[in-house]
Amino acid sequence: MRELAIDPVTKDFVSDGRGSLALSAGAETAVLHALEILLGEDWYLPGDGSKLNDAQAFSGATDDMFAAELRRALAVLEQRGRISDVHVVVTSSRPSRRDVTIYYTDAQSGRAITVQR
Repeated sequence: MRELAIDPVTKDFVSDGRGSLALSAGAETAVLHALEILLGEDWYLPGDGSKLNDAQAFSGATDDMFAAELRRALAVLEQRGRISDVHVVVTSSRPSRRDVTIYYTDAQSGRAITVQR
């Protein structure tokens, strides 16, 4: 399944350089979507998203709680067969800051992907 590519920094659609929008080569857009939108916010796929952007729900959360929520959000994509072999590492680099590394395999391409946030 190909989707419109989204720049992970600006969250804008990506130009293909020929006057159209670029398509993603794998599940990168779906993973970004799952991590960035609030759970239940997508009217088309209400099970997509995470609670991580809900400050109230995650105030005082531990690294393990963050990792569990990331795994839950990405499990939706695993169940759809878009990604596999998900591994999440969350570390607190300072108060109120968490570094996240997500490893997964893109089912379409078979590529091992690492996402750091």
